[in-house]
Amino acid sequence: MEEIGAVFCDNNISCLPIVKGRKLVGIITGSDLLHSYVELTGVNQPGSQIEIRIPDKAGSLHDIAHIFKRRNTNILSTLVYPEKMEPIIKFL
Repeated sequence: MEEIGAVFCDNNISCLPIVKGRKLVGIITGSDLLHSYVELTGVNQPGSQIEIRIPDKAGSLHDIAHIFKRRNTNILSTLVYPEKMEPIIKFL
């Protein structure tokens, strides 16, 4: 999904052919990519979303996950992206 998304963005396109051998077997669209993103993030499931900014150092995500485990709370999905700002914790 990440590679296809990068191809879409880098080339400003909204669909790609799926080829097996030399035969067209399907097409993936921007809508397909968006649907996969929604499924992966769990945004279509009941629950809460929490945004946490932490330092970019080994073990930071482990430390946060351990806090959730101690409170017997499940994490359905985790997105990680580079952040240049100072670390903060924000609950949505």
